[in-house]
Amino acid sequence: MYFDGFLCASLASEIDRRLKFSSPFKDPAQYRFVESVDGRSWTVEDADKHVSAEFKLLRKKEREGGRKWVNEAAVACTITHRDKLLNEAAERVCFLCEDDVVIDGSFIKHWQCKMLRLKFSELNGLVLGCYSSHDIIEVSAEPLLTFGKFGVYEFLGSKVYSAACYFLPPSLAESVILYQTPVKCISDQWETIRRTVNFPIFLIYPAPASFVAFSSNIGYGNFRVSSNSLFWRSIRKLNRSVNVNHYTNKIVFKSDG
Repeated sequence: MYFDGFLCASLASEIDRRLKFSSPFKDPAQYRFVESVDGRSWTVEDADKHVSAEFKLLRKKEREGGRKWVNEAAVACTITHRDKLLNEAAERVCFLCEDDVVIDGSFIKHWQCKMLRLKFSELNGLVLGCYSSHDIIEVSAEPLLTFGKFGVYEFLGSKVYSAACYFLPPSLAESVILYQTPVKCISDQWETIRRTVNFPIFLIYPAPASFVAFSSNIGYGNFRVSSNSLFWRSIRKLNRSVNVNHYTNKIVFKSDG
């Protein structure tokens, strides 16, 4: 029996992204879109109403340095995760996604199995379907569970990023919501979050979600060119393609010894 086990945050106007995300699904009942919070027209003051005093100071420092990774769009994105995605994950078991990924069709099929969803919940931690790190990603030598070509491994490092495709059991989703009220960091800063909300991190390998090289349309990140000409759209797409490669071929399996 199919169910909307994949929730994707996306702006309703992003037809191309929605079509690409939905392309591997055999049945539209397997996924559902939720409307993203659109922070493109927000002022600094608009965003600062939603953040902690410490995060407000960090935003000011980064803004003065010309960096955008905690800009207004980043705050809106984090609120999307908190109020639209995690809010639903606190009620039921589901995978949370952003609209710049495509899910592996075989993983979608596996996720329809109730027993697999139960095993994921019993891990009582964060399970990443997309991941990145500035360092080599070290994981446990043996998977905690396997299904088809996939394995779930415990992450052994300190910093891993991405909120593009992930799973949290309902109780942990509630705890992250509480931590992020008000917003204290952006949505993929998992190490910062788990300093207060104690939880293990797991990775699915091979990754069941791959990034699509869409250029940013919300000004999120350090790419500062604001022109929307065909030339600069192509450059942004190339920049995104390079970033996609940052998410692959960095896994090292580490034994206890």
